[in-house]
Amino acid sequence: NYGGDPLVLALRLAKGLGPDYIVVGVNSLKHLEEILIAWENSSALRAPELAVSEPAIIDPRTWTDIV
Repeated sequence: NYGGDPLVLALRLAKGLGPDYIVVGVNSLKHLEEILIAWENSSALRAPELAVSEPAIIDPRTWTDIV
């Protein structure tokens, strides 16, 4: 169980992949600031058991809007 704040968990998983850069979407300056603070204060998390290759899950072009 990984628990915790979904934003922090997502950023930790991204860090665990060792990227040089990541792209995130934001909807306000406050949102960007929250992401930057979470990034700076999070450690890398490697969780290979969470890896998937199913396009329906990882390809945003296949996602439908859920309202």
